[in-house]
Amino acid sequence: MSVQVNGVKQQQAYVGNVAYGFVCAETTLYKGQLNKGVTSASEETINRLSDKIRQRSKHEVVKSDDADDVIDKKTEHVFYLPDDTPSSDPFEFQGRFLERTGYSMSKFRLPLPVLIISFFFLYYLIKLVRVLLKVNYRVSSAALYFFKKPYIFSGVKAREKLGYQPLYTPEQAFTRSMEYYKKNSKS
Repeated sequence: MSVQVNGVKQQQAYVGNVAYGFVCAETTLYKGQLNKGVTSASEETINRLSDKIRQRSKHEVVKSDDADDVIDKKTEHVFYLPDDTPSSDPFEFQGRFLERTGYSMSKFRLPLPVLIISFFFLYYLIKLVRVLLKVNYRVSSAALYFFKKPYIFSGVKAREKLGYQPLYTPEQAFTRSMEYYKKNSKS
């Protein structure tokens, strides 16, 4: 069964390009620290800086023991790392990869409000049953709302400030993804 979403387009990005964006971000942060006087002579300093960057990405409070803060909390930035893959219907986009694994989307479609109402009743039924049995309801209606909204991001800031340029074209990303799904399929 699939959800019927009218005309919603979402932006997809190849994981290899996104990973490279993280490399660009870490490199930019590290170079900024070199300008503040951190030298590359100490492997320990590099590891400490990398650890602090990783902590920050986990939304932990980052404080430095040094007089100079390794990461200045006042310069918090958010960067989106889209590649050049055109926006498309999320079900059509993901359906091609699903088929590569030997599965397919159902041709039977339900309107989103019907699914949300069904999840609502199922959720409360399971909540009632949980009083007697240990049942874990792992899917929420929030997953359905995701497909209802268009998600399109601008990567201009990442390209300008981090020097991010996608490594793979949309065609290369598609081919590499298909190879991955073929290799990891059920057949």
